[in-house]
Amino acid sequence: VIGTTFAQSEQISIVTVAYAIGAGAFACALLVVNNLRDIPSDSQVGKKTLAVRLGDSKTRMLYVALVWLGFTTNVVVGFLALTKSELPIWSVAGAISAVAAHVPGRAVINNATGKDLIEVLVGTGRAQMVWAVVTSAAIVSQKLFG
Repeated sequence: VIGTTFAQSEQISIVTVAYAIGAGAFACALLVVNNLRDIPSDSQVGKKTLAVRLGDSKTRMLYVALVWLGFTTNVVVGFLALTKSELPIWSVAGAISAVAAHVPGRAVINNATGKDLIEVLVGTGRAQMVWAVVTSAAIVSQKLFG
């Protein structure tokens, strides 16, 4: 995200960094929930993934923290919009997409295991897509309409 922005505009802003963190947090959340699902089999064969090392409950907390961080980046940009007139307040719109993460997040918190975590993967990917589309729309709108 930062590299693409720099290649196109030859500058990096705090907004770019915030959105890069958001995109990265969602990507990591997908990896974490996948590794959460594999803890039992990875443990049996001696694989030392981060999830195996953290254990089930801390891996679940990490997942929730990463998803929360993804949406929080939009709140940070919204706060910046209040303090800098060149950013529209609706740049916080991506945070609204947190609704899409409610179902997978709740499943992780409620100790979903096995095949149920495949649905969490799907839901997390869907939440990431909604976040990306809404956030992108806010960025494009800002560029087009100021």
